[in-house]
Amino acid sequence: EINYTGFIQFAGITAGRTASFFRTVGQPVEIIGLTYMSGPGNVNTIAYSASLGNGFLATVALEDPTTRRHFVADRTVANTLATGVGQINRTGNRLPNLVASLRVDQAWGSAEVAGMINEVGLATAGLASTKMGYSVSAGAKINLPMIAAGDALYLNGTYSLGNVSAVMSNGVGSGQIQVATQGVAAITPDATFAALGGLRLTSAWGVTAGFQHFWTPAFSSSIYASYGVVDLAAPALVAGAAGNLRDSKYLTLGLTNIWTPVRGLAIGLDTAYVRQSVSGIQADLNRGGVFTARSGSQFQTRLRITRDF
Repeated sequence: EINYTGFIQFAGITAGRTASFFRTVGQPVEIIGLTYMSGPGNVNTIAYSASLGNGFLATVALEDPTTRRHFVADRTVANTLATGVGQINRTGNRLPNLVASLRVDQAWGSAEVAGMINEVGLATAGLASTKMGYSVSAGAKINLPMIAAGDALYLNGTYSLGNVSAVMSNGVGSGQIQVATQGVAAITPDATFAALGGLRLTSAWGVTAGFQHFWTPAFSSSIYASYGVVDLAAPALVAGAAGNLRDSKYLTLGLTNIWTPVRGLAIGLDTAYVRQSVSGIQADLNRGGVFTARSGSQFQTRLRITRDF
């Protein structure tokens, strides 16, 4: 997938397609992208940023909600999403996402807080319902030159109600509506719907921490950990679902090594352990649905070579 970027900046205004302003510092160095936090996915946006002095920068933005939007689900969601069964049509883009952030950069490092308000709506079978969701995120990068030049500690936390991708847009993926780990899967709608219960927003949160150490100016190692939870608002509503519409938890532990032998060339090796658990039991997708599973785990490794000119 090609993620195009193109924007114009003038007098504090940014207009075009660029990284979402709902992002914070504090993202640890990783290659696979498995941490549970808000990553800067590209969106269509218009924003204004103002320097407040002493390293502080404030930004407000209106962003296209399409990229971050997950679907609304009812109790009939099936194991496979290919047929669209159980997915309810979302309303069109009536309102943009409203984003605000405040960042500070100092000698000790950087810190940032960000907030976002979004509309969750549906229109199906003559029914219409909308609610407003929100997300908040905070992160920090703390420089540790007393250990070695370039060393830093990374911390990040994000919470959302009605916008799951605000927490899952790094690695787990903005736009991914089902997360699977070694046979255990969970669907992640922005909301669930029942004719009597109305629209019920899904909550999600994640925390991430990482530490990067430079053994030499050209070679560094990073360790990181991340934990996230997706909580459907009405578990009783979806308990009898035919598919994987259920609460889930997600843990990642990882190690990244990056070697930069010459300027512009980076060789990285990332190894991570991932464990996902779901509420109740479900069919094990690796065993033809014969057995049941509450959790699944796996190791992932990725080698990446990049050359910048």
